[in-house]
Amino acid sequence: MKQLTNSASSLYSLADYIDDPYESLSIDLLQHFLRALDYSAIVSITDRDGVITYVNEQFVRISGYERSELIGQKHNVVRHPDMSQRVFEQLWQTISNRKPWRGLIKNLRKDGSAYYVKSVILPVLDDNGEITQFLSIRNDVTDIIEVRHQLREQLTDDLTGLPNRMALLNELKECKVGAAAVFDLRNFKLFNDYWGIDIGDVYIRKLGEQFKLLEQSYEVKVYRLNGACFAIRPRQRLQKHEFCLMVEQVKYELEHKDILFNDIDCDIQLTVGIGISPSRALAYAESAVADSKTKFYGRAVVIKDGSDSGDNAFCWVEEIKEALRDGRLLACFHKMCSAKDPGTGNDKYEALARIKLRNGRVVSPLEFLDHLKKTRYYAELTKEMVVRALEFAGHNRCKVSVNLCIQDILDTDTVAFIEQQLLHYGGQRIIFEITESEAVNDFARVSEFIDRVRTFGATIAIDDFGSGYSNFVYLVQLKPEYIKIDGSIISGIVDNEQSYLVTKSIVDMARNLNIKTIAEFVSSHAILERLRLLNVDFLQGFYLHRPELSGWER
Repeated sequence: MKQLTNSASSLYSLADYIDDPYESLSIDLLQHFLRALDYSAIVSITDRDGVITYVNEQFVRISGYERSELIGQKHNVVRHPDMSQRVFEQLWQTISNRKPWRGLIKNLRKDGSAYYVKSVILPVLDDNGEITQFLSIRNDVTDIIEVRHQLREQLTDDLTGLPNRMALLNELKECKVGAAAVFDLRNFKLFNDYWGIDIGDVYIRKLGEQFKLLEQSYEVKVYRLNGACFAIRPRQRLQKHEFCLMVEQVKYELEHKDILFNDIDCDIQLTVGIGISPSRALAYAESAVADSKTKFYGRAVVIKDGSDSGDNAFCWVEEIKEALRDGRLLACFHKMCSAKDPGTGNDKYEALARIKLRNGRVVSPLEFLDHLKKTRYYAELTKEMVVRALEFAGHNRCKVSVNLCIQDILDTDTVAFIEQQLLHYGGQRIIFEITESEAVNDFARVSEFIDRVRTFGATIAIDDFGSGYSNFVYLVQLKPEYIKIDGSIISGIVDNEQSYLVTKSIVDMARNLNIKTIAEFVSSHAILERLRLLNVDFLQGFYLHRPELSGWER
């Protein structure tokens, strides 16, 4: 720094660019200032042509070059190829006009690694205002930039380069638009299984590009969530109907495009859910997609805004969790009367769960079961009801049915628990009533469960028979001892001839297969008499008996 520090005019000229108050400082104090700067920052000096005349120890250390390798060179010796030539053109134009330049520069060490410096480049003027040298002062900000890059990578999907789920959640909190839509590519698993993961990845990348093309025209931001799921949010708050209309338009535009690569022509079919909420837009949108798949085969755009019962899901789960912990699960028993010999000992009971809320109100599973099935507490409820049913059956020396859905039967832990209880109590008095039988698609697993519980003497019933299109298959596959005729059919048996004929055909078929029939929803004497004429085996309904607590729970 000899040339710079020995020139009073140069020091004062430098001070002009640092701050006006420094003009009153002495040469000695300015020299101390520059020594402190030289010690704490990365400093270099060049002549007016940009040739390096001085580098301090900090520059040598961070660049990895020896001082002798730097002196006489220009700064492009440490230039990183990622830096645009335009940046340096603007830099040179600025300092050539006797103005300081400030900016972030990515440099290249001798070993090929990168580092980042926050730079200030000052022209040094002589007494005539002519540039004699350039002083560069830099601070190493590599750690800060790398942390930013890591954060950006955490918020970016590797495959598509789009922002990811975490980015969407963060931005929904910050921008307060209160709306999001999720687009799930239908049948992608089939595509992946057939063509392979690599081709599937290309498909997703290409679809991401199609989404990206719509960002400007629709003023939305696009994200990839996972698998074949993408999401959008508006860049500014919109009315609900405006956002929903826009989502429909995006869906229409995408589905009328084909993705062509490797001679594969891929059409785009999307299941779409919209969420409208200040704080839970994405959760609602994902729930809406799930509803569209289960209720509308993925073809309808479902909108959720918290106005439905799903908004209370968390509250219900917390309520049931505490009820199970506090012993507020109640078991009610609803009699199934023998149609021929009521009250003769042939009557059976169905175990029904009830929850006593903290406010004292007693509720049925209809109010909370859909929410509970998504948590581990559903299995706890099932296990407790199995125990209550077995205890009631043993105490009253009667047969009791307990409801199991497919989720219970496919849960290995629940099945193991049931087997333990059957081993302890015996199974001769228990009937496992399979609900939601239309959801059965793994007959092997269900048949295995049935075979195992039958070894303990348990029997099987199929609930809501006649409500679907393929119930007759279950009779062949599962061979139940009982079928419970769907209540919606029984309710119309007096006034609706078709209901009567359907019931008659079910009863006749069951008799030929040696299967007992149970009619539920018996709500009047007229229904009762008509069912007796059809020779239904068991009758259940409020006309005959209302569910009641067991003696020890009253």
